[in-house]
Amino acid sequence: MTVSNGRLLESPLHSNHLALHGQMVDFAGWSLPIAYGSILDEARSVRQSAGMFDVSHMGRFEVEGRGAAGLMRRVATNRLDALTDGAGQYALLLNEAGGVLDDIIHFRRTSEHYTVVVNASNRLRDLEWMRAHAREASVTDRTVTTAMIAVQGPNALSAASAALGISAGDMPARFHCGLMEFQGLVLLLMRTGYTGEDGLEISVDAAGA
Repeated sequence: MTVSNGRLLESPLHSNHLALHGQMVDFAGWSLPIAYGSILDEARSVRQSAGMFDVSHMGRFEVEGRGAAGLMRRVATNRLDALTDGAGQYALLLNEAGGVLDDIIHFRRTSEHYTVVVNASNRLRDLEWMRAHAREASVTDRTVTTAMIAVQGPNALSAASAALGISAGDMPARFHCGLMEFQGLVLLLMRTGYTGEDGLEISVDAAGA
């Protein structure tokens, strides 16, 4: 479970970062590692092989109900009708004047259930904005009850599939998501490759991180 030390929020993996001697910084109100050693070496690892990131600070909302699709059409850009179950989109969250509040990624889980990932610094504002425009839909903030781990790089899928005991062919397609069970946990696998390399973002309950 994510806790607060009185000032900064802590990822469910905070103790792991400390044990691995992560260089901890204040990032959007969270205590997170900026690096473990050489930043250049870590960047090369992601470009040439694979790297793993704790991105639990990014906001994760579940939008559910009869009005879920309608809410996403009202507040975000892009063609929602182009999505099938499991598919995702990069989009912009807009205010009533068409100004940009945030850039987001949202996945259609079903016609009445969307998972939305927002930036950490905008999480509370985005949550309030979406709830204010919700009709027949609920917006649940799952950020502090879950963790999100990103595995990125040209070898990310092979590394993740080996760790999870599944074949790379069973991974979601690019910009799709899917559920799987692992050691009694339910994992949400999202494949966006936000670093520019291929990769997965894995969301799981905080206690299982």
